[in-house]
Amino acid sequence: MPLPEGCGEPLSPEENLDLTSLMICNIPCRITQKQLAAAVDALGFSGKYDFLYAPRARGGSSPSIGYSFINMKSIDDVAPFIATMTGYTFEGTCSKKSCVVKRARIQGLNSHKDQFPVNRLRRNRWNSPLTNAASAAAAAPEQ
Repeated sequence: MPLPEGCGEPLSPEENLDLTSLMICNIPCRITQKQLAAAVDALGFSGKYDFLYAPRARGGSSPSIGYSFINMKSIDDVAPFIATMTGYTFEGTCSKKSCVVKRARIQGLNSHKDQFPVNRLRRNRWNSPLTNAASAAAAAPEQ
């Protein structure tokens, strides 16, 4: 399946975006999914997303592989999220990485649930995606 036009390119909050699913890149590898959810919530997006997933490398020692996927509940929250997360740096890490937000290849909550089924990921001992949580950070299991 080919990538949608613009996939892989950083997004600007000024663009006319008809999407809800985003890829957050340049996340320090030591940031866990729970820490990412807490940061997103603290930036004012608590309850505004229904899916968050930070993949982990199989057998790797890092909590993440430097990117994650988020699905916003409303298109109206996409531009503010892009504006807020673009250039964001995580305090308390040695990393100088600043986040870049891109279009996710997969769009929509149900498509994400199909792509990243919780039961398969738990069986493989990967992070389970956070879905339908009013505050994903509060609902996240310890990692």
